[in-house]
Amino acid sequence: METIVREAVSNDFFYIESLRRKNGSALGFIPKNVYLSILEKKRLDNRDRWAYSKIWVTVDNNDLTGFCYASFSNDPVNIFQVVVQEDARRWHRALLLEKIVYKESLLRGFTKIKCRVAYDLEANTYWKC
Repeated sequence: METIVREAVSNDFFYIESLRRKNGSALGFIPKNVYLSILEKKRLDNRDRWAYSKIWVTVDNNDLTGFCYASFSNDPVNIFQVVVQEDARRWHRALLLEKIVYKESLLRGFTKIKCRVAYDLEANTYWKC
């Protein structure tokens, strides 16, 4: 079956949180409330993050396999997190998530994307290509 990328919904939070915890050493810390404010479209700290941020998930065989959190508040667009679960790590899933960020960037009139990644991560091989 084909991998599907869709915008995350509130019910995806537990998966996102679980995957984030499993990969915590490779990800920057983002409070749970930030994810929830985007997924539930609720104001947090006087900010409407859902207006300029998105979270997408990858789905394979009706199972979630990864997610991406990006902010479109300015140019360059900032990818905060891209995670694919260990047993589903294939380049095409990360590429699909990257493409959806790119398409959304163009829709919003932005031309650059950045992703801050720690220098000592195995995943840096992906970002160098």
